[in-house]
Amino acid sequence: ALPPALRRCASVPSAPALRQQLARWVASNAQLRIADTPVSMWVKWDSGLSAQAYASRMARSGWGGGVEMAACSHLMGVSVWVYERRRSGYERISCFD
Repeated sequence: ALPPALRRCASVPSAPALRQQLARWVASNAQLRIADTPVSMWVKWDSGLSAQAYASRMARSGWGGGVEMAACSHLMGVSVWVYERRRSGYERISCFD
């Protein structure tokens, strides 16, 4: 299921549709630099796959991680902040702007 903030986004009708959009973005933006490193290298470090092979697999299924969060941030033009629950509340562990 999509988080409420993404459900309000007209260009994201469903979780499978978002997965398809993110997969296309990764395949089309393999040379885009994020933190001075091409997306293709982030994908290689994370999965051992080329950006094209990763995007093909991602389009079908799988868990979303940092690559998908960075793709979502760029594709939707939003910041994606990741929090982990702690004893005293929540702590931000990642930020994709």
